[in-house]
Amino acid sequence: MRQALRADGATALLVTHDQAEALSIADEVAVMHDGRIVQSGPPDVVYSAPADPWVAGFVGEAVWLPAEMTGDRARTPLGPVPVVTTGSRPPATAARVLLRPEQIEVVSPTAPAAVTATVVRRDFQGHDALLALRLTDGTPVVARIFDPASVPHAVGGEVGLRVRGTARAFPA
Repeated sequence: MRQALRADGATALLVTHDQAEALSIADEVAVMHDGRIVQSGPPDVVYSAPADPWVAGFVGEAVWLPAEMTGDRARTPLGPVPVVTTGSRPPATAARVLLRPEQIEVVSPTAPAAVTATVVRRDFQGHDALLALRLTDGTPVVARIFDPASVPHAVGGEVGLRVRGTARAFPA
């Protein structure tokens, strides 16, 4: 659809409840909640920098972790994570940190700086797989692995986890 519209030089307004469709087709998206636009912008910005926790969960899978803020870092159950805050916040305050499943790197449980987790469920999706995991403190985490056939992740097995990139911090 996107290619056909571009080839014709057409402008279109597409209303959909399919977030994946909206993110993959649109040049700009507007997210509505309770009849109001709560965020608009390029799809990659709305996905990676959601305006609030509701938008974060609406446009994609979200991993929420409790955190204690110290400057531009958060102390989380996955260890220290660099963050971007969504507003002014004094250091050392409680927060909720947003990560996307693709930011959770699955490694050996003995890898440097890895936090140990148990595989609770594995959802194979062909080109990737989602792993539902539980940290030793009971915190649930979801990780997306992009080469699921290369490394077996058996349910009940232990893996190591590390965070890639920057998280978004929201008030607790």
